[in-house]
Amino acid sequence: MGRSEPPWEVYATALFPQGYGYPLWHPQPTYDSSFGLYEVEIGSVGWIHEGRFPQLFNARKPRDDPINVGRVPESFEHFSPPNIIEPTPRPVIVKPFVTSRYIRIPSVEVEGLSTIPNTLMSVSAEESLSFKCSTGTGALLLLGPPAMKCALSQRRHIVNYLRKHVDA
Repeated sequence: MGRSEPPWEVYATALFPQGYGYPLWHPQPTYDSSFGLYEVEIGSVGWIHEGRFPQLFNARKPRDDPINVGRVPESFEHFSPPNIIEPTPRPVIVKPFVTSRYIRIPSVEVEGLSTIPNTLMSVSAEESLSFKCSTGTGALLLLGPPAMKCALSQRRHIVNYLRKHVDA
């Protein structure tokens, strides 16, 4: 029997082509004893490891921010171009699920339908979801509330910053 891919690799490989960014197997905020919970956000610098994003520091926060203290390189320059981030997160995935390319959901059977507030999903004690995968692996993401997105309005600022500091 051959070695199989870990689930976080299958998940990322299957869902990344859907165009919603890099899918994390463990997307929840990370706890750090120095400053508590933190989420991945624009400016986060780190790496992907087993479906998580361990963060080193955040380039959009100053050197003395708790998330950056003792973690930034000596040559660190705070990244703060004016007005490049959309001020309010916006819904980016409003459907109740996202599937990889070779997964099909032929039916959702529901008896005694009940709607979940602030979502497009409905649930019931009698609900079932069936899916078919035409390949050996695939991925399915079920969402409650819509997935939200913060975006850059001008990518050139971040491209220039990365070109200047990628070797730091």
